[in-house]
Amino acid sequence: MLPGLSAVHPGGSAHSGIITLVDHQSGSGKDNATYTFGEAWTGRVIAVGISYAAGAVISSVTIGGVSATKQVAQTENDGIFGESHNAEIWTATVPTGTSGNITCTLASGCYVGFAMSVYSIGTVSETPTDSDKTSKVPAFDGDPINLSVTLTVATANSTVMGVGSMARISSSSSTWSHGPTEDVDVQYLSYVSGTTASKMGVPSGAYQVEVDMDQHFTLNSGVMATACWDP
Repeated sequence: MLPGLSAVHPGGSAHSGIITLVDHQSGSGKDNATYTFGEAWTGRVIAVGISYAAGAVISSVTIGGVSATKQVAQTENDGIFGESHNAEIWTATVPTGTSGNITCTLASGCYVGFAMSVYSIGTVSETPTDSDKTSKVPAFDGDPINLSVTLTVATANSTVMGVGSMARISSSSSTWSHGPTEDVDVQYLSYVSGTTASKMGVPSGAYQVEVDMDQHFTLNSGVMATACWDP
């Protein structure tokens, strides 16, 4: 490499195709809190994977003072407590700042449980090239939930992100397979369990994303939202 030059990823930018988990928090008040964003660069996209239970859905999100766009969301009503269980991905282009406030506003009411993971992404466009979502309500208490979708990846070395959510659980665990690597599981008491996964360097073509959610003792639903971006 010549002196003064830095490594360049496919796509022509030193940050092309990069996805990095920079923060994750859960609990009361974390819907309006300061989060780490990591390294700043021109065109940096901050994506948040939100897992929550509430009587309504999130109507808006701001990231570092920038109005975010909801890219994909999945909702499933539990049919018992009158709550919706939600997995959502919101994005904003935030080129400056290594940290900032993220604010999530509910359309009405309050959160029962809330968890969020924050990613920085190097991509040519904030808009995903594809996204998908799914949900499932198990037949019996404690039944595991398997959720699977297939994304169409347009360009080699793309980035994939997935977020899953369960609520009203006593304990749970999640395992991602057939695609992205699990980054973190975040649980807030017995009210919500969130999980996120990501992968960079994804080849073009059909790309399966699957998560197995192992819940215990409480009839519940599982939801998942996924998206991919060009490098």
